Amino acid sequence: MDNGYLPWLSLATAAFEIAAAVWVITGPGRRGFVRFTALLLVVLAGYQLAEVWVCANPDHVLRSQLAFCDIIWLPSLSISLLCQIHGGAPRWVRVLLRLSYVYCGGVCVWVLTHPEPFIGTICSTVLATFQRGSMGFQLAFGGFYEATMFAMLVGAAAVMKRNPDPIARAHAADLQIGSIGFIVPALLTQVVWRSLDPSLPSLMCHYALVLAIFLVRASLRERRSRASTPRG
Repeated sequence: MDNGYLPWLSLATAAFEIAAAVWVITGPGRRGFVRFTALLLVVLAGYQLAEVWVCANPDHVLRSQLAFCDIIWLPSLSISLLCQIHGGAPRWVRVLLRLSYVYCGGVCVWVLTHPEPFIGTICSTVLATFQRGSMGFQLAFGGFYEATMFAMLVGAAAVMKRNPDPIARAHAADLQIGSIGFIVPALLTQVVWRSLDPSLPSLMCHYALVLAIFLVRASLRERRSRASTPRG
């Protein structure tokens, strides 16, 4: 490991998220809710494992590229889960969501064919610091990520306000609180420790353990609601 990087936090977090994904996918619940919740947990675990892999050999550029290809899907999957929670979405939302998946695929292709932003990854303690790259890359990746996560937070608020089902409202609240629980602390950490500025992806994914915990909480509620529903 480079510069005293310790993999145990990432490995422990990934183990929890993988175990949670298995628990979710093997239990009762609405198919769409279960599928997207498990996918979110797998994506979160995937970044943790990718970071450990990156920091085992920071000069191996492909490893850093794969880490970004993993985490780019988080916002779109979160919005898809929110649509499942709500029981559907307007046509324009579904169209934009499909376009976001196409965009994620395009970003992955670009990332894998342009290694320049990932040269010089530095690993220290529990964080991976990636070279910033061009302004175009920052806008293509960071701009999309921030815009879609903000859209998910606003959408979750709308579901909490408009959906008549108390279970759906509680699920949306868990998704929103879990997302705020990793976005805000990561940004505050970056503000307080300016030297960690290029480490935002790593910071956010470590704090995303909060999101994983709230997804497990929502899944537990989903299981209980399915168990209490009379079978016809």
